[in-house]
Amino acid sequence: FTTGLVTSLVSLLMIGLGRSLWWILPGALINAVGYTMLRLASSAYIGDRSTPASQTRLVGIYATFGDIGSAVGPLFGYWLITFSSLDGVFLVSALLYALCLPFLMRLAKINQPKTEPLPS
Repeated sequence: FTTGLVTSLVSLLMIGLGRSLWWILPGALINAVGYTMLRLASSAYIGDRSTPASQTRLVGIYATFGDIGSAVGPLFGYWLITFSSLDGVFLVSALLYALCLPFLMRLAKINQPKTEPLPS
């Protein structure tokens, strides 16, 4: 999950700060890979943390919020363009991803599996 978030963050910075097609196109491709990693890891996390009875409902809720974000995101991006530029939209997205990192690190620390020390 962290890898997908960092990959998407780097790609958004490449797109937002890139001044040529040689930065923007690889940034878009890397963003697609990072987004895919995020979606798969999120679904796996929901599956690991929920009971079989509630798993279908939770995945449905997750997918619904993803669909709402896909519908509202472009409208919010267009609204941001009226105050800034297209580059600003990608940089705001990168900022939001960066703000998620501390929360994700804390979550990963809390959910560490308990391991037994190896016998000597």
